[in-house]
Amino acid sequence: MTTELPSWIVTLEIFILQILEYFRNQISNHINASRRIYWVYLLTSLLWAGLVYWRLKPQEFNIKGFLCFCFPKEIYLHPSANLDYQLFIINNILAPAGLRLAWLETSLVASLVNNWLQKTFGYFGGFIPENWWSLVIFTILFILVFDFASYFSHLWHHQIAILWPFHSLHHSSEVLTPITGYRTHPLYELNKKIITTVIAAPLQGLLTYLFFGKIHIIMIFGLNFLMAMYYIFAGNLAHSHIWLSYGNILNYVLISPAHHQIHHSIAPQHVNKNYGEFLAIWDWIFGTLYIPEKEEKLEFGIGQNQPQPYPNLTKAYLDPVVNAVRLLIAKIPGKDGIKPIKFN
Repeated sequence: MTTELPSWIVTLEIFILQILEYFRNQISNHINASRRIYWVYLLTSLLWAGLVYWRLKPQEFNIKGFLCFCFPKEIYLHPSANLDYQLFIINNILAPAGLRLAWLETSLVASLVNNWLQKTFGYFGGFIPENWWSLVIFTILFILVFDFASYFSHLWHHQIAILWPFHSLHHSSEVLTPITGYRTHPLYELNKKIITTVIAAPLQGLLTYLFFGKIHIIMIFGLNFLMAMYYIFAGNLAHSHIWLSYGNILNYVLISPAHHQIHHSIAPQHVNKNYGEFLAIWDWIFGTLYIPEKEEKLEFGIGQNQPQPYPNLTKAYLDPVVNAVRLLIAKIPGKDGIKPIKFN
């Protein structure tokens, strides 16, 4: 005869297992090359930071000074950074519950689109012979399409009132660290994935159909080669205090850390600029590119003279939803307009 354990022990056991699973996932993140915080990307970003530090203080370079330069206490212990860390932990715990929605992955939907084209118009393996040059072109076009979709997803989250509350959490950060990249609302991640997939997947599926009849790109560390290169070339410094620009020519093509730091700036001349994720060409084409002539002193946050709207986890998760609901109610005919809190 077996004795059932008390319910509180079962609950505690489940809770402990969830904690252990979380830490296991965090360890695997550092050996998973598809994640921004893969150890290789962190290491190369640290090397780029070292180059910046050496250029600033070539005669004073030392390990202690370098570490203080990279990890200043006033940034990494700032209350805003502390909320970043909390959101990073909670969002990673919630992710296995399905918030990442693997079935919405752009490449998967692109494959489904390609399969539909094959069945509808016939399988022929693509118009273009598979060789080194066609593979390079296909890899570039594939990331161009994805980045095009990512640009408009980002733009719309700033310009469309109902989407902005979910993205405002990210922009409320008053200091930038690599973990700020994970300062996101779960519904922002969902909205971004839906928009990006709806735009990019049909185009990527068409490219696949026209080229080889299958998704076949140049990869490194399990990622599109160009995406991996972005992470290797200081991608983690985009959310940091370390200014790194790629120079006059490349700044029109690639998003440097300086580009994205300017995007977070609350200075009037920086607002609604530099929406690109990997490439600057879409900002250039659509008139939202801002390239500084030299390093600028930047202030981050939700807006000038605006208090921190998300001082804790409760507000960070609930207030964007409340504001979005208020906006919806305001648009219902016959309802009194309930004004949402405006953050910018």
